[in-house]
Amino acid sequence: DQTLEILTGLYETYAAYPKDGKLVIKADGLRLGRNAEDGVLQLGAPEGTSVGYINSDLVFRRITSRSESEAIAPVVIPTLKPTEVTRAMAGRLVRVTGGAFTQGGEKTWSGEKTYSESRGKSLTVYTSPYATFADDLLPEGPMDLVGIVTVYRDKLQLKISSTDDVYYTEYGTNVARTAE
Repeated sequence: DQTLEILTGLYETYAAYPKDGKLVIKADGLRLGRNAEDGVLQLGAPEGTSVGYINSDLVFRRITSRSESEAIAPVVIPTLKPTEVTRAMAGRLVRVTGGAFTQGGEKTWSGEKTYSESRGKSLTVYTSPYATFADDLLPEGPMDLVGIVTVYRDKLQLKISSTDDVYYTEYGTNVARTAE
């Protein structure tokens, strides 16, 4: 089941949007969570540590319907060198090129790792120890990384969520698919 319950705070939300229609939801400032009773995924306003209803005056500004003919423009992911990644980019998806892991082939992904340019400029890459690939060895050689820029304990980091987001620079091949 791929149900998403949107907590709108409107009595007849179903009447405001076409059945089986496509919706665009501006989710910034909203919270995603699971209903404790039935585990259904919910989207709504932050309410303490749980998900609450979106104020009715905000619903129509946050949720709009789209027809098949209205295309949503794809997000352009900026391509940067490790030295071009800044704190102002925190929360953004970026592609970082021109580097390699200093301990590629020796250490695993888990924790903080150093991704460096040939000139010695580097960026910290963080992988959760709970990631499915955390215990895999870091790949060797020049590669591009796609991840989210974060700042943790005043340290700039790039978070990788999957090896599907790591590409060998020379070949343009995906690290995850190369390993298969």
